[in-house]
Amino acid sequence: MSKTALSFEVLTLTALPLNVVHTLHSRAMSAALHRIAGLCLLAAFGCAGPAVVGQYSNQQRLIGQSKAAVLACAGAPRREQAHDGVTLLYYYREAPVLEASPPVGKGTFSAIRHGCWATVVVAEERVTDVVYRFEPPAIDASNDCEAIFDLCISQR
Repeated sequence: MSKTALSFEVLTLTALPLNVVHTLHSRAMSAALHRIAGLCLLAAFGCAGPAVVGQYSNQQRLIGQSKAAVLACAGAPRREQAHDGVTLLYYYREAPVLEASPPVGKGTFSAIRHGCWATVVVAEERVTDVVYRFEPPAIDASNDCEAIFDLCISQR
């Protein structure tokens, strides 16, 4: 910014009433805080890599169970797809509503809704693999997928 432009800006602000200067300053600070908050959210969720799906207990314990047993304990999948002797059972569970908006002070703040897709791979009527995929990928929602199969493990 040139010295002339800076002088004009200073003269303009000093010529304005104090409440107008305060309002302009407050708006500028508010806009700056919004930009900073947006950048923080982008850094936290937008630029973060996908959560790593690991070996979870329910996921591993399903291996070897029959398709009928999984259907009995986990219920009907959202979608079932068969191709070349392999059947894919797609399950989805979203985090409870209260988990998405934890209480803070006198109110709540809105958090990002998350969930987990669990794909059960069945070959020759037996589970050969279980794959978890988090939504959104940057948030570990493995507890949501594990909850889909809690009954399967407790009945075993």
